[in-house]
Parts: sequence; structure tokens; C-alpha cells
Amino acid sequence: MANANQMVVKLKITADSSQAIGEVLSEIKGVVKVEQMTPQRLRITYDVNQTGWAMLRGRLQKAGVDTQKSLFTRWRDNWREFIEQNMRDNLRHTPACCSKVPVGGGLRSHTNRDK
Repeated sequence: MANANQMVVKLKITADSSQAIGEVLSEIKGVVKVEQMTPQRLRITYDVNQTGWAMLRGRLQKAGVDTQKSLFTRWRDNWREFIEQNMRDNLRHTPACCSKVPVGGGLRSHTNRDK
């Protein structure tokens, strides 16, 4: 189970050297875990505050992983980057408390108005 700042990506690879690819990815700062589910599938868990899918995808391309250039793959990559940015924004957000009295507000004495 991933934390609020971690994203899990399941990746199908066509390269035969999935073990070496896992080692390349695990060297990146922010990558929490790289699991080999099957010989052609990896599960990558990473911290969105320290790294992003664009960096991981670049490292995978350098390691020799064939990244498909189909329309669906580009859409999915953009969707992952959108989710990452949304997660970063949510982690940085400071919520407003509805039960807190606003600055300068508060109860005023009703008796002082009559005088």
C-alpha cells in the first residue's frame, strides 16, 4: 500500500533484462520499491515529491526499454503526470478550518451598541 505521497506504476516491458532495469530504477532518488511481478512486468513505487514519471521514463529509455509511441501510451503518460501534479498540489495545500474564528471577527457585545 502506497502512502499519500507515493505513486505505484505497473509497467509492461519488452526487454529481457528486467533485473538490470530494476537496478537502474532503484538507483534514482525517490524510487521506493521496484518489484518484478512477472518476467515482463514491473511494479514501481516512487515518491512524487522527489521524482516524476517523466524522469523514470527517460531512464527507462536510456536503459533500452522500448517505450511505445502509440496514442494510448502518450495519453497514459500525460495522465500519470497530471495525477502526480495533483498529488503534489494536494500535499502542499493547507486546509482552512471552518470552525476557526476569522481574524478580526468574533462575538461583539450587544450591550455596547445601546450606549
